[in-house]
Amino acid sequence: EDNLRSVLRRRQREIQRCYERGLAQNPELAGRVMLQFTIGEGGRVSDVALRSNELGSDVGSCIEGAVRRWRFDPPDGGSVIVRRPYIFSSGG
Repeated sequence: EDNLRSVLRRRQREIQRCYERGLAQNPELAGRVMLQFTIGEGGRVSDVALRSNELGSDVGSCIEGAVRRWRFDPPDGGSVIVRRPYIFSSGG
C-alpha cells in the first residue's frame, strides 16, 4: 500500500507530461481519465487500460505507455488491480 502510493506519487509527472503534450495541440484540452492496471506477481504492470478518457487517443496512448513501464513491490497474494482517476484542466 505504501509502495503503491509512493510510486504513483513519483510517477505523477509522467502522466502530467502526457497531458501537457496534448495541451500543446489543443489549448482547451481538459477532462478526466480513469486509469486501470494490474500489478502482477513480480511487481510488473500488465493489462493497462483507460476505463474512461476525455482527453483523446493520443494522450491516452501516452499514459498507457508510461504506466506499462512502472514497477512496484510484488503484491501479496498474486496480483492486484489498481483503479485511479486523474483530472486535468488547463488552468486557463
